[in-house]
Amino acid sequence: MRIVRLIRSQENIKIILDTLVNIIPQITNFIALMFLLLFIYAALGINVFSGVVLQEYVTAKNNFQNISVAIMYLFRCSTGEDWNKIMHELAIVNLEGECIDDQ
Repeated sequence: MRIVRLIRSQENIKIILDTLVNIIPQITNFIALMFLLLFIYAALGINVFSGVVLQEYVTAKNNFQNISVAIMYLFRCSTGEDWNKIMHELAIVNLEGECIDDQ
């Protein structure tokens, strides 16, 4: 109850709270757009990287083998956590035992 009285008496706090309430639709639009982009890139990542051998940074918990794990993995990459090491592991090509046409 005291917090409500404090907010009513302080005009600056009231302005800040009104601003926060007014930008909620823009924040939800931004979050929806980010989720859509992560979903699209996760689907592409599943098509391209689902057969990558699991290593140090591409592990059983962090991979592109299903959509939910891929979205979380891409979110982690978008925040800058070891994204360059992940990209190096995904770029390694293992061709042992595979035939290559000489065309």
